[in-house]
Amino acid sequence: MFAKGLNPADITQLYQAYSNPNPPPVVLIRDPFFTEMLIDGLFSAVGAKIHLEHRPKYIFLQNKLELNSTKEKMQQLVDILYSYEDLLLSLEQLLELIKLPVLSAAILHYLRTFLIREDGVLTEPIPLHYVLIDKIAEKHFNLHERVFKLLCALYDHLSGQNEVAEIIMERQRQIVDRFVNLLFFGMAIPVLEKIVGMFKSGYIDVSLVRYFGIEVLELVEQPYSPQFISALLPIVTNREVFDRATFEKHPIAKEFMLLNCAFQVAFNIGSPNSWLIAKNASFNWNEQGLQRKKVRYNGSSKTSKPLGKKFDFGGPVGNLYTDTLTIDSVQIPQFPFGAVTSGIPSQYQDPSGYDALCPIDGEFGLSPATGTSSLNSLTKSLDKPIVSIFTTKVGTGDDNAGSITFGSENVKNCKPKYSYVPLSERSNWVIGVQSININGQPSLNPLGPTKLKITNSGLYMYGPKKQLDILAKQLGFNVPKDSGTFYTKGSCKEMEKMPNIIINVGDNKKQAQIVLKPKQYMEVN
Repeated sequence: MFAKGLNPADITQLYQAYSNPNPPPVVLIRDPFFTEMLIDGLFSAVGAKIHLEHRPKYIFLQNKLELNSTKEKMQQLVDILYSYEDLLLSLEQLLELIKLPVLSAAILHYLRTFLIREDGVLTEPIPLHYVLIDKIAEKHFNLHERVFKLLCALYDHLSGQNEVAEIIMERQRQIVDRFVNLLFFGMAIPVLEKIVGMFKSGYIDVSLVRYFGIEVLELVEQPYSPQFISALLPIVTNREVFDRATFEKHPIAKEFMLLNCAFQVAFNIGSPNSWLIAKNASFNWNEQGLQRKKVRYNGSSKTSKPLGKKFDFGGPVGNLYTDTLTIDSVQIPQFPFGAVTSGIPSQYQDPSGYDALCPIDGEFGLSPATGTSSLNSLTKSLDKPIVSIFTTKVGTGDDNAGSITFGSENVKNCKPKYSYVPLSERSNWVIGVQSININGQPSLNPLGPTKLKITNSGLYMYGPKKQLDILAKQLGFNVPKDSGTFYTKGSCKEMEKMPNIIINVGDNKKQAQIVLKPKQYMEVN
């Protein structure tokens, strides 16, 4: 029977057997696969309909244990769904029938087969369908998984339709509303992870992610569980989703970020150490600036462990800790860092300058030093020991100034083909320079055997003037007499005709190329 599916003859035999005074054990018809076939036979919106005289037999077998209280209501539901009348006319009855879990499961199955057609034909959801889904999520915790799967399938189905973008986004927003409702009634973490996952894969517009985050924060009250905080923070702390204007318009979002210790740190490629401002820190500088440091490390988490040692990072001074560090979806257990009590660097102090535009609560060291360096601790927690840094702006405090990709190359913003060369120094981002080519012409070596170092400070590339003058003349630039000034070109229009500069880097065993296009080594004044 299972191999060919249910048919009226099989159902009639089972019905007669279980209608006898001494029926077989009910466990025989409680097989999950058999139950699913019964539900599909009764409530599928597509395929052949069960003949009227056989429906009671299907319903009898589906609900043998609670037959007296369920049979009549299931028959009523089947009649409503099979009728050609507007379902809205039966809304009151449907809301009453939803109180029974088995009928709610049946309605979900009906909606899935009605709205998501295998032939690709779109049945437009109406508000009534969403009312039923919301009510089922509200009343039946055990059906949350089915509701979640239905919403995921609906989102995929509606997103794939050949419609204008505005119509598709409105349909997606309606599904997002259902996700918010499901989250509110208990299925928080799977819903949050679903939205975050869709955002990372580019499967949902940033405006809908922002809308979702605001709706969730306005619905859910404190206290928040650690899992909830960890799942929602990647949305709230993403500058593309929640920019400065959004925080000002929705203070609850900024409050959530501040209260849940979303530290904003500066990445320092010249330091192997990481630090956060300690709760008991004191500084000898403007009190207004001190008040800006609202996010501080207090060591109250369950994974926090004081090491009983003090540190001096050449300025910042304090006590050493280990704790679980979370950056987006990356978790680093037993991450070593310092809780600074004094000596915060000057660039993070003045509230009228650097720190006023981008409040900094600490530093994350990205120096390639080995041992207990922050970068080494980070890469041990990644699938691949790769950190990709991509920048788009040079202004202090700019939103969306770039991105850092953990565990893989940044294929979204950068050239898919990556080349690697060994570092020339163990603790610094320094590589050897073999030669320089201009648009594939014979190699120049105006710098001689030298090295290239990536630094935190400085917005341009620097080199010894005597050697750079040679390269500038080859490119047709005007050479200045003094150091510290720019090489100039007569007209901005000449940028389009300028060649690429190819820097050949690496050592004798492994080489790669850095290609600088004119817009990368020239600046329009």
